[in-house]
Formats: sequence, C-alpha cells, structure tokens
Amino acid sequence: MAIDVVSGSTLFTEALKEWKPDSEHHRHRNKRTKRDGTDLITAGQLRLPIDTTIPAVLANTLHQIPLTVHCTSELNGDDYEYACLCLSTPANRPIVQAEVVFSEPNTPAKDRSWTRFFIALIKASQSNIITISRCPDTSPSNTQPLALTLDVTFSLSNRKAVTFFFTTLLPHWHPLPSFDQPISIDAFYRHLQPPVMAARITKCNPPQLLATLTPFQSQNVEWMLQREGYNILDCGTLERRQPCTDLPFMWERMDNGLCVNRLTRQACLDSDQLIQNFQQRAYHGGILADEMGLGKTVSVIALILLNAAKKSSMFSKLSFPGYKTAHSTLVITPSSIIHQWESEIKIHAPSLSVAMYDGIHSLPKDTDVEQFGDSLADHDIVLTTYDVLRNEVHYARPTSDRSLRHDSRHRTRKSPLMLYVWWRCILDEAQRVESPVSVTSEMACLIPRIYSWGVTGTPMKSSNFSDLYGLYQFTDYLGDIRASHFRQLFTDPKFQAQFWSFTKATMRRNLKIFLQDQIHIPPQHRYVIHIPFSAIEQHYYNDMWTSCTSDVDIPWLDSIDWKPPSPTSSPSHFPDTLARLRRWLTSLRESCVHATVSAGKTRQEEVRSLDQAVLEIMTQSTEESIEEIEHQMASNLLQQGGMNEVLKNWTQSLVLYRQGSTKVKEHLQSLADKTNQLSSEQLHSDTSSSDNNDAKNNRLGKLLLSQHGWQLLLHRFYFYTAGIYLMMEDHDNEEKLYDMAADLRRQILSRPAKG
Repeated sequence: MAIDVVSGSTLFTEALKEWKPDSEHHRHRNKRTKRDGTDLITAGQLRLPIDTTIPAVLANTLHQIPLTVHCTSELNGDDYEYACLCLSTPANRPIVQAEVVFSEPNTPAKDRSWTRFFIALIKASQSNIITISRCPDTSPSNTQPLALTLDVTFSLSNRKAVTFFFTTLLPHWHPLPSFDQPISIDAFYRHLQPPVMAARITKCNPPQLLATLTPFQSQNVEWMLQREGYNILDCGTLERRQPCTDLPFMWERMDNGLCVNRLTRQACLDSDQLIQNFQQRAYHGGILADEMGLGKTVSVIALILLNAAKKSSMFSKLSFPGYKTAHSTLVITPSSIIHQWESEIKIHAPSLSVAMYDGIHSLPKDTDVEQFGDSLADHDIVLTTYDVLRNEVHYARPTSDRSLRHDSRHRTRKSPLMLYVWWRCILDEAQRVESPVSVTSEMACLIPRIYSWGVTGTPMKSSNFSDLYGLYQFTDYLGDIRASHFRQLFTDPKFQAQFWSFTKATMRRNLKIFLQDQIHIPPQHRYVIHIPFSAIEQHYYNDMWTSCTSDVDIPWLDSIDWKPPSPTSSPSHFPDTLARLRRWLTSLRESCVHATVSAGKTRQEEVRSLDQAVLEIMTQSTEESIEEIEHQMASNLLQQGGMNEVLKNWTQSLVLYRQGSTKVKEHLQSLADKTNQLSSEQLHSDTSSSDNNDAKNNRLGKLLLSQHGWQLLLHRFYFYTAGIYLMMEDHDNEEKLYDMAADLRRQILSRPAKG
C-alpha cells in the first residue's frame, strides 16, 4: 500500500486528556463503521507521525478515540494556497492537525510536488470526491514511533472520483518508470529485430514445403506458431501452450487488488474476468513485418501447412452461433499480386488446394451463395483482393431487423466471406488497412476468424506510429483502446515503455543489414545518366526558380548563414521561410521528372510528350494570370465608381459603372463560348474513354467556376448602376437595372458553381 508521511503534525494533548468514552461516542463510532461499507477502494494512506512525547496512557487513548477527519483549504489569489487536515473528537475538539502552505516563490523545489498533492487531496475531500478516514487498524506499537494512519478511499461508481484517481492519486503513488530510449522509426525497427541465430529450426520446415527455409525464416515460423498458441515438438507435432494468465495490454494490478488501465482510465475489481476475456485473443496472431525481399510468403505457407484447421480440435470446442466453420486460410492481397500468391503456393506447396474469390458481383444472380461458399471453404487457401473487400462491405454490414413491405424482393445477399468463421485471415501488404476508417479496414475487421495476421514490409508509411493502429485493430489486440488512446502510447513518455514491450511481443521484423550471412544479394550497380532540359523545359524551370527566390528571400537566409537568428519580434519567420523553401524544392524536383507533376495536376487524358505538357501548363498558367488581372481591373472600376459616389459625382460614377459592365459582359460571353464548345466536344466524344471524360469534366468545372465569379461581379455593377439612376431620378433606367440584377441573381442561384 502506498503511504505518504505528513510531517509537522500537531498534537493537542489537552483535548486528548479531556476525552472520556461514553455511550454517545460509541454510537457515533459504530455508525461510522457501518457507513464505510465495502464499495470504497483504498487508493493509499497518509501517516501522521506524532513528534510530541506523551505517556503510554495517552498513546492508548489516542488510538481508542473515534476521530473524524475535517479538511479545509484556502486560496489567496496568486500569493499562496493553504490546506489543513484536522482529526477531531465527536465533540469537534481538535486532536491532531496537519497543515501546509504553498507559495510559488517560497516553497522549496523539492517540496512542491508533494505540497501540491496534499492540497489536491484536501480539496477533493472537501468536494466529496474522495474520503479520508481513520485506518481501522491503528493499535499502538512499542517499537514504531507514535503515528496515526489515514485511508484515502474513493468509489468506483463516482466518475469524478475515478478521474481524480487516474489524474492525481495513481501518478503520485504508483508512477510509471521513465523511458529513456529514442522513439524514432529507425530505433523502433531495430528494437523489433529478433536475435539473429545461425541455427535452422528444421522441425519448422514441414515435409510438404518444397522450399528450404533459411534460419531466420524457420525462426519466424516458430514465432508465428507461438502467436497462435502452439509449441512445436521435435517430432513436428504441435502442443497447445498453457493458457495465458496475464492481464490484457495496458492493464495492471495494484496492491489493493484493483486492476487499472491508465490509458483508457478504466478500473476493475474482477481480475479473473479480465484474464478470461483476454485468453480468447491472447494467441490470436500478429504482424510479420520483415523487410521486403526476405520471403514472408514462404514463411506464411509453412505456417499454413503446420497449423492446419483439419489437424486441430479447436472448432469442435468453440461455438459460433449463426456461422459455419471454414477450415481454410483466407488470404487478402492487392489485385496486382494475387496471381503471384497462386504461383508461389503451386511452386512451394503443391499439396495445398487453392481457390480464388472474385466477389459476389462475379456470381450469377441465381447462384446459391451458401452453396458457393461451401465450395470455397473446402479449399486449404482462398485468395481474394482488397478491391473485393471494398466492393463487398455493403454485403457484410449487419442488416436491420426492421421488416420491409417487399422484404422478399429487396432481401440483400450476404457475402460468402461473412457466412463462415475462417481458420485464419491473412492480410498481405497489410498497410492497406492502416486507416481504421477506410471501407477496406472495416470489411477486414468484420470477417469472422480465429487467427489474424498482417504481413507487410512497410508497416508504417508516415513518420509516426499512427499507421500501426489499423493493423492492431485488425489483429484485435487492443480491446477498448481507441485511436486517440493509441496515439498516447508513443507520444506520452510514461506509456512508451509499455508500447515498446507490446509491439516487441506482437510484431516481428527482420532487417537485411543483420542477415548478411543468411541471404545472398547479388552486387548492385548504380548508373547516373544526366538528361539536359529542352528549351521549353528550361524556360519553365527558370520561371519556377525565379518565383522561388522571390518568395523565399534567399539573400536573407544567406545573411544569417542559414541558421536560426537570435530571438526577434517574429520568431516564426525563420521556420516559415524554411517551410516555403521546402515546398518549392519539392516542386522543382518534381518538374525535373515531368512538368505535370510539379503543377500538381493529375493528367488523365492521353499521354503527351513532355514539351506538349510544358507548353500546355505554361499557356494555362498565363491565361489564368491574365484572367485574374482582368478581374482585378474590373473590380478597380467598381471601387473608383464608389469613390465618386462618395463625392456625389454621379455622372462620373455612371461612366465607370457602364465601362466596367461592358468589360465584364464581354468576358462572360467569351467564357460562355468556351463552355459551350467543351460541352459539345464532351457530348460527341467517345464515352468509353473515362479518362478523357474526367479531364474534360475538370476543365468544364473550372470554366463554370470562373463564370460564376464574373457573374457575381456583373451583378454588383448592375446594382450600383441602378443606385446611381436613383440618385439622378432616372426611374425608368433604375427599374430596368434592378430588373437586370434580379434576372442575373436568379440565373446565379439556379446553377450553383462547380469546383
């Protein structure tokens, strides 16, 4: 039990001498004992040592007297905080008192943490968030100094109390050890590297596997078997491992028997139930994340051969209401490598039967899905793709039980992937499910299965560990841990040690740099060929460089030697400048590949030569710049007209508004001609060419968006011109211009701008 010693306690001996036990005090004591109950959890204790030397008789009296705890606190602005803990007789006579004062400049640094903690305890007790009470076992000792012990308790049913326990009590009384290792991606990969051993585990190389596993591959297979709950014996048979008796990830047991999860702020008294629930997923699979080219596929095939559902009695011991059982391993891969999987299986394990599932849309409408599913489940391995998962999610989500008027007509077929509990589900290139909110990830998590495996050479695509959440969500090791909680594991130093150990246990990654003696990579050669720019490319690149230097202010960076300057009035100027420079350098590098890349455009139309692409981009950029300038000039005419209105120069304002209206209408007519021409081309184009249609839709959308902006400007010209006619008392033209503005407004609102 965590104990804090409250030094400097004061004993009021006169009140202690005056106390006499009577029936009223005994009734109070019995009432208090009954109130304590059993629903309170003791988080820790406070011990109040009595420095004053008193006779033995008074010491016995101190431990017999029924004391009640009173807490008071006071905040005096920013000057100080005061807290007092007082133990009194039933007659409210103080017996023992402990008090602290916290002042930022005056409290010693070594005492600040504990002083703040004591003040927080007193405030929480005053708010009935926690209870501070006399410890029942306080009999005097001849060997220990005289002291009173107080229990700090809280109720699990009080949400505020549970929050206070996790934010204040637990960090103070049971702090987590600090994590002093680097948390970089490179350090993480090296941390996952298992010990490199030259010994080949021959028992992990099944006879049906025609390939010979390397030592590290055989060690991978042994680890994967262990993650599925088996040890492999020398004879090649599997032996079930002892049931896991550990608490789930991030749970820990306190001295008082309470089990807590600091990450999700959950607490539980029934550790047996926690362990029992965790046993169902303790040996549930994992993540094999060897570097690319280290033969992960062969290791997976060896696992399938060694731990086959037909050899196991697990299905007979478990119940799956509403589902059939499939003794197959479901392998989900990208479409581009599904046939590579089929080829690898035929080469290395021809005894395994393989079926390919192309999706429910590939089945005739009159196909019996359950019967088709039975034929799939008869195979050892079923191959399908992430595209199938993405298209099949609507046939996998739970359907509503609400009856429909035409229920038989609209009944949705169920995906055959959802009719069975699969023996094993393997995601190859598992980074495809890194986003937990994607449709692919949702479908993968919905598939019923016994074992879950993620196989990937690139478990993280970004510069942080968030990508791992989707993988662990699929393997079902996280329990109630949400994405926000998972992020704390690698950003909060107090959780990083547990994150390190958890990933080490559930994820395995071999790096080529440590396996030089086991793999034989042929010598590689690098040839650099310099290709000069064409004249058009060079002109485009020079324009980009000029824009870069004017935007980034290279001379200023040279003047400070490209190092952060001393603190100035704008400390963000240096990092902002570097950020802009980084964006420009990316664009310049991309332009060396192809101009359309640096322009940030996805060119979906037919392939063009580089010179054609550069010319098109430069022309389009120039046209956009000209249009922007013309729009600004028309807006300036509007502003000039408004300034003349302020001066009551109505005639000059009218001239400027008419001039601007004419220019805007001419530009709108030009845009309308371009829009009609593009729409006509789109109407008569080859509809089978979806790429061309998409590109033309993009151009048409930009034209309509530009047209919308010019229409808004013309509406302002009409409206302001009508106002001038009002001031000039020309009511016929006033009404005419207001009607024109109203017609244009209806036209704008009838066709929303497209972006």
